[in-house]
Amino acid sequence: MASRSGIPLPSILRAYARFLMVSGSIVFLATLVLDSGWRSNWLGTLLTAVAIAALRAGPVRLSKYSYLTQIAIATLSGSLILGASPVIVALAVGVFGSDGFVLRKPVAAALINAGREVIAFAAAYGVFAVVWRLSGTPGLTLDFLPAAFALAGMYFFISKALFYFTLLIRDKLESEERLLILRYEIVAYVLTVLATGTVVGAYQLLDSMGWASVLLVLSVVGVLTKRIVEEAIAAEDLNKVHLMETAVASHVTLHDSFGQIERLANRLLDWRDLRIYRLQDTQPVLVYRGDVGPDARPDPPPEVEELRRQAVRESRTIVINDARRDPRIHHVNPDAHCMVFLPLRFGEQVIGTLELEHHKRHAYRRRDLAAMNTLANQVATAMHIAELRRPLVSTVRQIGTQIRALARITESLRASASALAGAAATIRSGIAEEEAFVAAGLASTERLSEASAHVAAEGARASEASRTAAEVATRNRESIRDAIERLVQLNRFVSESTQQVAELGAVTRRINEFIGSIREIAEVTNLISLNAAIEAA
Repeated sequence: MASRSGIPLPSILRAYARFLMVSGSIVFLATLVLDSGWRSNWLGTLLTAVAIAALRAGPVRLSKYSYLTQIAIATLSGSLILGASPVIVALAVGVFGSDGFVLRKPVAAALINAGREVIAFAAAYGVFAVVWRLSGTPGLTLDFLPAAFALAGMYFFISKALFYFTLLIRDKLESEERLLILRYEIVAYVLTVLATGTVVGAYQLLDSMGWASVLLVLSVVGVLTKRIVEEAIAAEDLNKVHLMETAVASHVTLHDSFGQIERLANRLLDWRDLRIYRLQDTQPVLVYRGDVGPDARPDPPPEVEELRRQAVRESRTIVINDARRDPRIHHVNPDAHCMVFLPLRFGEQVIGTLELEHHKRHAYRRRDLAAMNTLANQVATAMHIAELRRPLVSTVRQIGTQIRALARITESLRASASALAGAAATIRSGIAEEEAFVAAGLASTERLSEASAHVAAEGARASEASRTAAEVATRNRESIRDAIERLVQLNRFVSESTQQVAELGAVTRRINEFIGSIREIAEVTNLISLNAAIEAA
């Protein structure tokens, strides 16, 4: 991974961590050696250090990467009452002691956090000193407000910029998280400024009993305010849980459900490795390994198998806060100093385990474990829903197979029907041609009938002429001979006409036979169409 400048991002982060550690240590040691103000106010320095440690020991988690500590109350109040050097010493001692001994963070992380707070305060106090001198070094009057606002504003800006620099450069915060963090940081800091003004005013105006009472009241109000903020943030987290429930209820595969749940849970929790096991014949089988985390992740050590079985057997969460010091872990993975094994329960039945690993010791606290239990419940619900869906999915697949087979049969019937329709169209075309031929034959027959009628009429006229000729013959023999010759010619014509009529009769018989054939073809065609309709139905 590289930054926009081309420098590898891990190198930038390591250099930044060294800068905070070394610079903060230099400022602390220089103050410790060169400035005696903290020694003359050793009681105030001690009380400020204790207050800083106490405020830092109870952080309010905004997201898995950010938190609120309210140490600015002790820092700003101490700087206005005691001065810079007591606060620098108190910051270094209080932050390091709280992180290293109470929160059990690694020594390097405690040094980095202490150095960051020291640098932020020293830079802000430098701006405050300049504004204060430019204002004429006033006391706690209205003329002091510009310098006080400069101190409060610069300390807020510098401390938060140094804190969120690594998160922003690594793009760890989503847009919704940035807005949430900004909102709560501003609200918390406004309350911090009000509390600081109250503490400083009480110290200046009241006696020891008075400002002690004010501190007590502020402590109670601070605890209540912290509780209210935690409830508000818990409501924000609940929205993310509802998104997990939506992912579980969506119609996706079990692996996709695990992926969606993991992406949503990663907005609440941090881990190096996430594994989900399902019980199959009382044996845990790995069904999902998280996508979030390093690419090259070693397999868990063999002794983890016994912890997994214990979580299933006892149906309770097992937490390994420091793998190096836990006797149950013999092979320590450098990226798995903290491990959590959660049973996946649906009702009273344990169906698997959810396992998370973190490279930091004591990485998970009570609120994180509560979020893990919610995550485990969502995973168990997703697994149970997948089990319920399995028979339905199998049935749907079988129905789909049958539908595809029926579609193939329907396509085959459609092709057969199309072929029959084509054959019927061809037959209809042939019938139309035969009808045209028959119509032509009928027309010829009608013309022959008309010719026969004409011949008959001519024969009648010839017979009438014969009678007339017989009458005339008696009167004129020459005329009779001529008439006889004409009759002979007429007889030849009649013979030829009779032959034509006989030929037309033969043609008519063939036409009638052809019409009968056409009728048989039509009946066969109707039968074929009826069979095709039955098959298509």
